[in-house]
Amino acid sequence: MPDLIREREGRPLNRSRVYKLASALLATLSVAGCTPTGQAPIESDEGSVAPVVKAPLTRVAFGSCAFQWAEQPIFRTIVDAEPDLYLSLGDAIYGDFDGETTFDVTPESLREEWGNYPHERRRLFELIGATGAEGVILLSGNVHFAEISRTDEGPYLLYDFTSSGLTHVNEEYPKAPNRHRVAGPFVDLNFGLIEIDWDQGIVSLRAIGTDGVPTFEQRVGFGDLTTDGASH
Repeated sequence: MPDLIREREGRPLNRSRVYKLASALLATLSVAGCTPTGQAPIESDEGSVAPVVKAPLTRVAFGSCAFQWAEQPIFRTIVDAEPDLYLSLGDAIYGDFDGETTFDVTPESLREEWGNYPHERRRLFELIGATGAEGVILLSGNVHFAEISRTDEGPYLLYDFTSSGLTHVNEEYPKAPNRHRVAGPFVDLNFGLIEIDWDQGIVSLRAIGTDGVPTFEQRVGFGDLTTDGASH
């Protein structure tokens, strides 16, 4: 797709990072969504062995943008949240793009986000629809603040939960227009916490500050993340 290869400041954009991010994201969603509660006995030379029973994930924490040389006290708060799984993420998918603005080359617009790759962005939405994947929630970071965005461009309402950063933030980035934003922005150290209530069929998305207190929350019903429950 040579028409998508553009240069900024004399350097071609690194599309491989975008593709790697998409692959890692979809793999993460697959792991989080496939949580068997039991398996058939495993046969071996020693006879039948009882399988390991895996309980469904109920608490997933994630974050991005951590200077490795900096103090990282927020990880104490993450540990206190007792997540079943912690994910370290990278670049934002599309959350801080309004879908219409033509980007000028500025230090801010040089961020590698999927708003700068409309064809790939569309391909992701089409892939979700073509594979029949349900329950998809996108997780992203890199923009140095937290927010939740929602779009109806997919087969059902797609949420992008952005959490960033763990050691530093940027007060200018959240000023970019974002007509998709439904929660936030929160511009301070934070991590994302996803709580899944399997009995009630609700996913709660929360941005947590260093004090352990949620700064905003978005509740999403399982039914809203299916083509049957789509209400564009």
